[in-house]
Amino acid sequence: MAISANTLWEIRSTATSANVNGGGFNPANANFLTDGAATSATGNSPVFTSASYNFVAGDVGAYVYIKSGTNWLPGWYKIASVASNAATLQAAVGQAVSQDSAKRLMVPAAVAGCATTASPTAATWGLDYSQQDTAGFTGTDLASTTGTTNPSTVTSAAHPFGAQMVGNIIHVTAGTSFTAGWYEIVSVSGTTATLDRAVGGVATLSGGTYHTGGGLSLGSSDDAVWELGGHYYVKGGSSISYTLGGTVTQAASNTCFEGYASVRGDRPTGATRPTLNGSATVLTWGGSSSVFSLQGTSSASSTWTGGSSCNFKDCNVVNTSTTAAQAAVTAGASSNIISCELKCIRGFGAKLAASCLLMDCYVHDCDIGISFTGSNIGSIIGNIVANC
Repeated sequence: MAISANTLWEIRSTATSANVNGGGFNPANANFLTDGAATSATGNSPVFTSASYNFVAGDVGAYVYIKSGTNWLPGWYKIASVASNAATLQAAVGQAVSQDSAKRLMVPAAVAGCATTASPTAATWGLDYSQQDTAGFTGTDLASTTGTTNPSTVTSAAHPFGAQMVGNIIHVTAGTSFTAGWYEIVSVSGTTATLDRAVGGVATLSGGTYHTGGGLSLGSSDDAVWELGGHYYVKGGSSISYTLGGTVTQAASNTCFEGYASVRGDRPTGATRPTLNGSATVLTWGGSSSVFSLQGTSSASSTWTGGSSCNFKDCNVVNTSTTAAQAAVTAGASSNIISCELKCIRGFGAKLAASCLLMDCYVHDCDIGISFTGSNIGSIIGNIVANC
């Protein structure tokens, strides 16, 4: 096994530095709890409970993920407070996030509440600890008696694993004979977690350093983060910028990177989009990747370079180099660049390979706005090209 392609990764500028956190959650996991219940479920502040899990104060800020159930509204609901083992959720319009499972997209909730009836039961649910600055659980006592077995099981005396943690990603960062990396908690039996694959080089392991929950920070080991695959949500806001740690080349294909301002799926188009600052290094996107609502800047030969069949939408990409013939975006064959702003004062706004689509873009203040190479020019439609 390996990390699921359905995993959702959280990137935020305020997260613990050096990408040490777990950072991800897999909503497609098949082993979530099935006993979720709620009162006042159609209002802005439902009270959520579980017969098999007592919510604690440390859960505040995490998200209850409701996967399915009769009368439930699947999605993510932030825990505002905990009292008497019950969690009060934030579920006003625009606060929660609904899941469009058919499109693998998330959108801000359009209705209040977490269900269509006031007191639903039997929700399939889990706790998503990834959408926070710090790890929900971290320790130096990770242990296993099946370290070379695929999949391995692990335990921690300091923070015993619970069934509410299923679907979260655990990041093992150190420990003798441990294989450092990100692993999914596929299931939990008692206080023992089963991971998605083998976790070490010997069977008996102890003293492992681990982090479960919390977002990734960028700025260190970024190339490794880009290789995890899945869907990445990059938190923005006013003037939020991430400085990449060296050259980043994403080999994994069919990966999605999406900026958001306040709530996942809000698709910002202005200054609240997060900026990926490559400094003097190239950011290379894998083939068939999709990039939404991000800004990019660098002085490299090309700020962004895409493999074949990439999709860029609602992005702003700037190359600040004073060297001739650089580029803002270099697109691979059959790529789509839609509703983007591109600028490269001494080079190309867009360098297009065969069969690309450039549509509704603003290409400005470049030496040459659009350059094409290949046997099929594709489609260039509805763009504004100015001051080139």
